[in-house]
Amino acid sequence: VQAWDVLTQMSGYGYGATGYSSTGAAAFVTYAAENWTDTAQGSQIEFWTTPTGQTTANKASRMTVSPSGNVGIGTTAPSVKLDVRGQYINHVAPDGSWGGIDSYTYSSTNTWDIPYLTTHRARGTYAAPLYAQSGDWLGMLSFRNHINNQGAQILGIATENHSASASGTALAIETVANGTLGRTERMRIDQNGNVGIAKTAPSYALDVSGDVNVTGNFKINGTNINSGTPQLQSAFLTSG
Repeated sequence: VQAWDVLTQMSGYGYGATGYSSTGAAAFVTYAAENWTDTAQGSQIEFWTTPTGQTTANKASRMTVSPSGNVGIGTTAPSVKLDVRGQYINHVAPDGSWGGIDSYTYSSTNTWDIPYLTTHRARGTYAAPLYAQSGDWLGMLSFRNHINNQGAQILGIATENHSASASGTALAIETVANGTLGRTERMRIDQNGNVGIAKTAPSYALDVSGDVNVTGNFKINGTNINSGTPQLQSAFLTSG
């Protein structure tokens, strides 16, 4: 047996308007994943289907179990335990229950062995990716209702043209006001660590556009001040 010889195939045929399909419309196929010997007999499983409204000529592999046990959806060469290639992944919880994705990591040696979520953004194509450019959204965590109206979200945004030695990035937080559907950016942490509230380009460690209310002590260099303190009065006069 040689690599990619078919070991087993189970196909489903159906009768159309004038006859049976010439090839199976759906199939379960097992392959040899290498040239076999008495001690090496790697194998792979693939599931094939035909799209609605098309003929069996458009049948394609939809799900793969690789020789190492990796599962691929939309790819025949999965590189991790679950490798999904496509536009969306939906998880729908049963009625009346929580819906969530849990990730666990166990390690007693390294502080960086942690569960994590990573998004990757590139221009170009999968086969020929190009670096993200300034202003590109690198990833988004979005909170929406069941009909997919816009909701609050957290964005990672490229702040320069990325390269092998530069990947400036900012974080933006957006919310939707009551009675509306459009998002508005409310806070940004820029590439320099400056925080802007109601400002998308903060110039200071904390840059606020709008009224500020402080409950508790207000300090400058560790010293409590109040509205009657000369330094604060001077700041108010300077700001207009």
